[in-house]
Amino acid sequence: MEGKRRLLISLIESKIPAFSLESKEDSGLFYVLSKVVFWNKKLNTDYITTLYPKVYVPSMPWKEDDHFGAFSVLAHEYIHLKDGKRLKFFFNLLYLSPQVFSLLSLFSLVHSSWWLLCLLFLVPIPSPGRAWLEYRGYRCNMAIWYWVGEERIDFDWIIGQFVGSSYYWMFPFPRVLRKMLERDYRKLEAGIVPGELLEIKNLLSE
Repeated sequence: MEGKRRLLISLIESKIPAFSLESKEDSGLFYVLSKVVFWNKKLNTDYITTLYPKVYVPSMPWKEDDHFGAFSVLAHEYIHLKDGKRLKFFFNLLYLSPQVFSLLSLFSLVHSSWWLLCLLFLVPIPSPGRAWLEYRGYRCNMAIWYWVGEERIDFDWIIGQFVGSSYYWMFPFPRVLRKMLERDYRKLEAGIVPGELLEIKNLLSE
């Protein structure tokens, strides 16, 4: 998989201008975020984060002894990068909603104190936008597991990412998620490939 990993990085570099892998360990931004994002204590150690056009990993070098894992993660993040390039401002709006609307509470400084009610957006309200964007990424992981080893990825692990605190309880509906995963896995078995995954499948077939 080392060669496939290099090919994937080359593909991302050709499609995403200014793409680079960066270390969270060396980032002042992620030092601050690790304090702010209190609901995910492992943000800087266990999670990869895409801020278009960069992908931030815990430290560099990264996963030099696990090329399959690196390929799977980078492919997931490539889906985010492509969505970010396509959706532009709306990617961030979808991903951060509804919590981002808590910023409207700042209008209370110059207008009515009723704007303070916008702080209610800070509670862990489900985020269909964030869930949709992440599902596209995790569906990519599921496909790679199937294409490389004809194995079924652990659905419980994926569901845990959606219903737990890692992504701020973005979609606490495990039964719905399981049905979606089962549906899309059957499509993979039938040879039906989502459009955004065709590049990854073709790369693995080379």
